[in-house]
Amino acid sequence: MGSLKTVQNNRHYYVVLQGQLWWVEDDSGSCLHASLDKQDSVIWAVRAAQHDHARGLDVIVCVEQADGSWKAAWHS
Repeated sequence: MGSLKTVQNNRHYYVVLQGQLWWVEDDSGSCLHASLDKQDSVIWAVRAAQHDHARGLDVIVCVEQADGSWKAAWHS
């Protein structure tokens, strides 16, 4: 019987609403980008994630939803 393989993401990006701005934060809580437009922040985070993935990292981008939950926007 085989074992289940789990994927460990080496890097996380979070797109969160703070006030009127959509911030992109990394897994250490550092703010990397901010925009009034949610989609602009998501695109920025996905590009950063794709860059990290090209360097060999497993990456996920999560976007905060209105109810406080998270939705994956992109993952490697």
